[in-house]
Parts: sequence; C-alpha cells; structure tokens
Amino acid sequence: MSSARLDLAPGVSLRAALRDLYDDYFACLEDQDIDRWPSYFTDDGHYLVQSAENHSLGLPIGEIFCDSAAMMRDRSKALQATSVYESRRLRYFPGVLRVGQAMQDGAIPVELGYMAVESIVGDPPVLFSAGRSYDVVVQTGNGLRFRKRTVVYDHTWILNSLVFPL
Repeated sequence: MSSARLDLAPGVSLRAALRDLYDDYFACLEDQDIDRWPSYFTDDGHYLVQSAENHSLGLPIGEIFCDSAAMMRDRSKALQATSVYESRRLRYFPGVLRVGQAMQDGAIPVELGYMAVESIVGDPPVLFSAGRSYDVVVQTGNGLRFRKRTVVYDHTWILNSLVFPL
C-alpha cells in the first residue's frame, strides 16, 4: 500500500507510524489519562466496545458507544466527576497488526489483536479482556487519528465493570 496520501516523516513506514499511534493510545489508557483519550480521535470519531456475538450479528449494541469526540469528552468528565469504582489498573498488550488497503479518501482500515490484564488492589491480576479492534485511521493536522474504533472482545461477558476504554 502506498503512503503517498499520508504526511509521514522521512524514513518512517506506515506500519511504524500506526504502531506508534497504538503504543501512544495504550500508554494514555494505562496512565488513566482519560482527559487525553478523545484526542486520539477525529471530531466525528466513533468508538464502540462490543461482544464478538453482537459484532458477528451486525448489531450496533455495545458496552461503550460514543459517536463523536465531544461524547468521549463527556464520558471522560463523567468518569472523573461521578463514577464510583474500585481502584484498578489495566495493562494493554497489542497483538498482530493488520493494515488494509487505503480507501479512496485515504483512510486506512486497521485490525489489531489485544489483551488487557486488570489489577485491583488486594487481588491478583486477571485477564480482563482479549479480542480485536477494527479501526479506520486517517491523517489529520495532528497526525494519525482514529475515525472509527470498534473493539470486539472474544469472551461472552465482562468479568468486572468496564470503566475505562479499551
């Protein structure tokens, strides 16, 4: 695939730039910097977390759904101001990165496997979630950003509560 439509630094491959985007995104989540989370999306970005069953059936139902960066910022503020949850940390382990053919508008479809391990004070770490994301990434004035991020978890239910994004 050509990266001619992307403004990448000289010598930086598209795959490396995408890996940097995902590494920065997961570092933001691990740091629980929920205020910064929406900055990884375009203003009209969509974010959905759903089960593999709902995804395979084409159902738009999920545990988290945001249809704009503004909605993500609202979720961020609500998490900080009103949510009560047990102190926890998530560590993210990105898996296989699959880069698709650029669309006519230059958007790039990307799939990424992931695993998230949760640690709650007083309990041993547990596998919290594993699955794959189906993303659409675009070039913006601020670098690569998600236009659409659909996280599909492989298990049938969430072990604990889904407080932070995946």
